[in-house]
Amino acid sequence: MEATLNPPPNPKKEWRNLIQNMSNVSTSSYRKNINQTSDFIRYFKTVTPHMALGKLSIGSRPSKRKNVDNINSLRAIPWVFAWTQIRLMLPAWLGTAEALRYSSIKKFKKTLTDMEKNWPYFNSTMDLLDMVLSKVDPEISKIYEKNLADQKLVRVGDKLRYQFNAVKKLNHDITPREILKQRKAFRGPAIIRNIYSEILNVLQVIVMKKQKQKKLDKKSKKLLDDAMMTSIAGISAAIKNTG
Repeated sequence: MEATLNPPPNPKKEWRNLIQNMSNVSTSSYRKNINQTSDFIRYFKTVTPHMALGKLSIGSRPSKRKNVDNINSLRAIPWVFAWTQIRLMLPAWLGTAEALRYSSIKKFKKTLTDMEKNWPYFNSTMDLLDMVLSKVDPEISKIYEKNLADQKLVRVGDKLRYQFNAVKKLNHDITPREILKQRKAFRGPAIIRNIYSEILNVLQVIVMKKQKQKKLDKKSKKLLDDAMMTSIAGISAAIKNTG
């Protein structure tokens, strides 16, 4: 569930040191978030359509390695896919706020700016982060919570949205103005697709809520399954990132 990018040869020593420290800070924060409380996993299982992903006619392996009810049993692709469906894209940015906050203090600020402007590896990584952030819509996750979650899980969602807003602000603050303008020109189509496909998320929530009903006949289950598969395919096509 965690990815490590290998930098190109011969970057400056201070670049290497800072990126390694940022990676350590981010990894520690990521693991702390997903392991800190059972409510986080319960949030994932309750709010995302992860169970439906096993019914998709794609891939060659099950969504879980074995029938164990914890984070270690999940495969990486459905883990990312499920968070993408509720528009949080969480695996792509969780822990990043702490890394960016660490790197933007006065001690490292000059090095960070130098990396952003002159190191293609770092610039490309930050561009990918910015692309993902432009596709996140925290308000959509609230719709899922309102219909499917209890108050404890709503608090988990509130914490995740707070962390996302911190990442978004830090990314904006550390990025040179000219780069922000370039990226903004490329984000328009994704933002438009998000707006037009929001209705699919609303429909998906309705389907998930109905699927929780105990007394469903065979025909109703089939119709709901078909509707779920259609919503998943539509949201994936709109976002163009699935896992």
